[in-house]
Amino acid sequence: MDPQTRRVAADIERLADRLRRLSPARLTQPLPPYGTCADAGRLAAQLLADTAQGIEERDGSAAPSWRTVPSLPDHVVGEQVAVTGHDLLAALSGLALDVPVWTRQGRRPATEVLAEAAASLRTLKLAVG
Repeated sequence: MDPQTRRVAADIERLADRLRRLSPARLTQPLPPYGTCADAGRLAAQLLADTAQGIEERDGSAAPSWRTVPSLPDHVVGEQVAVTGHDLLAALSGLALDVPVWTRQGRRPATEVLAEAAASLRTLKLAVG
């Protein structure tokens, strides 16, 4: 695993662990601009799912039909982050990071997409506390 992917894996694990440890009351507390702590976790899960799908469908001639992560109860949002993060890490296995992958904004190099995802995960982890 290359250093960039290792950092993303660590960021995924830290955020998932933090969300798993939050009490039900804390998960429902307001967290602007995300809504609640649970909503921030849902945003992270969707980001990870989108990134994985963009990598998996990178060879397609058209943008993927983006899938929406289901909205599950607040207490499982940490697991959603862990599962979608695992899917992303599986998609990254053996991928050359200079190849273009799909994003909702079009094709971009995988290394840029991964760096952006890592930055978003760190921001969300700090916001959640």
